[in-house]
Amino acid sequence: MGYKINGRNYTIADIFKEYFLDKYADFSTRTPRLQYLLTTGLFMAVAFISAIVDILADTYSDEFAIGIFSGISFLVMICPFFAVTIRRHRDINLSGWWCLLQIVPVVGSFWSIFIMCKKGTEGANRFGPDPLDSWQF
Repeated sequence: MGYKINGRNYTIADIFKEYFLDKYADFSTRTPRLQYLLTTGLFMAVAFISAIVDILADTYSDEFAIGIFSGISFLVMICPFFAVTIRRHRDINLSGWWCLLQIVPVVGSFWSIFIMCKKGTEGANRFGPDPLDSWQF
């Protein structure tokens, strides 16, 4: 399964390579909507699968409300998740500090939907060039 972007096909493996290996802790560039949505979807899929593995392996702890596999996947994904979220905020010409709104219970959900749907700044902004002009993996 691939995604056609600017005349080129990208696979989930390409996205995984970019965000887990190449841009694991890159907080300085911009991320367009589709990359953000695909990356967030990948994070949610990993979280869901690790929760299922915890339940099946009986490693889920009711006391701590997390399992071993979920905890490990959370620790592995926390840095790239914040990095891609901050880069998405930069794409819509906002400081990365705005991502702190996502931890506010009700407001955070609406804010997340807003940054997922808002079109990025066309052309260069104060955070760098438009990532759609030179989409690179």
